[in-house]
Amino acid sequence: MTTVVDSLRGLGFTVGRRGNDVWWQWEGTGSPDPNRAKPLFEELKAEKSAVLELLHQEETDSFDVVHIHSRILETDLYVVPNDWTGELDGLVYADREVRELDRLKVTPDELRKIHAAKTATDGVIEPDAQPSPTQ
Repeated sequence: MTTVVDSLRGLGFTVGRRGNDVWWQWEGTGSPDPNRAKPLFEELKAEKSAVLELLHQEETDSFDVVHIHSRILETDLYVVPNDWTGELDGLVYADREVRELDRLKVTPDELRKIHAAKTATDGVIEPDAQPSPTQ
């Protein structure tokens, strides 16, 4: 299964997972070659469960805990794997949150506002989050 994901990445696609969905985005130059991409997407669809497992393994194998200093946010913070359950002395961003911020291509000002909200509420950044109904 690595071959279909690697082949799509080799064509210029970013391939990832969000829950039980596989997502992809064209990031190459020009336009993708449909004659090369179509059979790969068909294979990806046919082998979805194996692809999801592979992408999950990539996420969990990629790192442990990373301590960084953000120049934009002017603070130290930690980036942790999605399933990490430990405690740290500082603000924590899960890998999926960082990926979502990257996917959204937020500006530095937007990132500062999101960070302030996360700090104030100890919230979690979720993709496609919907506002809670008010009572």
